[in-house]
Amino acid sequence: MFERFIKERVYLKNVSGRTVDWYKESFKWLGNENPSKEDLTDFVVRMREKGLSSASCNNRIRAVNAYLKWQGSDLTIPKLKEEQRAVPIYGTPAISKILAFKPTGNQKRTHTLMLLIFDCGLRVSECIGLQVSDIDFDNLLIGVKGKGDKHRLVPMSQELRKILFRFCGDRKGLVFCSLQGKPLGRCNVLRDVKRFCKKIGWKFQDVLFMLRGIRWRPITSDRVEAWSSFNGFLDIRPLPLQCGTFICRGRI
Repeated sequence: MFERFIKERVYLKNVSGRTVDWYKESFKWLGNENPSKEDLTDFVVRMREKGLSSASCNNRIRAVNAYLKWQGSDLTIPKLKEEQRAVPIYGTPAISKILAFKPTGNQKRTHTLMLLIFDCGLRVSECIGLQVSDIDFDNLLIGVKGKGDKHRLVPMSQELRKILFRFCGDRKGLVFCSLQGKPLGRCNVLRDVKRFCKKIGWKFQDVLFMLRGIRWRPITSDRVEAWSSFNGFLDIRPLPLQCGTFICRGRI
C-alpha cells in the first residue's frame, strides 16, 4: 500500500524526489500499512521516545495523515503543540560582517553562496542546482528552478553580479560544485557554512534555519537606509527582494 500511494503521488501529483524520500522515511516510523488507532498512538510515542521534537513529529504526522486520507480511513493523528520561537532577524551589524569579509581559497565558494542567498532570497537547494547558463549578467537576472520544478526569474544587484562574474570565470555547468565538478550535498554545505560562521564571528544557530530548508526573505518596508552603508551591495530599488531587514520565512 505504501508503494502504491507513493507511485500515485509521483505519477499523478508529480511530487519531487525529496518528497518521496520524506514519505518513505515517515512510513518507516509507522511500519503498519493498515494502522489501527493504537498503532498511530505508538507511532507518535516512538518518535518522542527517540528524542524527536514536536516539529519533527508533526512533519512525519503530515505524511501519515496524507496516507490515511488516501486510504479512505477515518483515522487521523492530531498535530502536536509546537514551541513558538521568535523569528531570527538579521540587521545591519550581522550582515555587514559577511559583506566586509575577504575570503581566500575554499572560503570563496561559501562566501559567494551566502551572498547569493542574502541578495536574491534563494533557497539553499536552488543555489546548489544553479547553472552558470542560468545567470543573465547583462540584465541582472537569475533563472531559478524551485519547488515543484517551477521556474522563475530573480533580480540581482550590480555588486552581486561582479562577485558572481569573478567567481564563475570561464567555468561551465554548476555554479557551486566540488573540485570534481559534482553537485554539492546539503551536508557539505552545512559543514562549510558552519566553519565560515566561526570564521566571521557569526553564531551558527543564526543561519541553521537557512541550511535546514528555510527560505530567506526580506521584510518589505520603506526603511531601506540599512543598506546604504554597504557600498551599494543591494541596490535601492522598488523591489521587495532588495530592501528591508532579512528574516527567515517559509519552509523549502
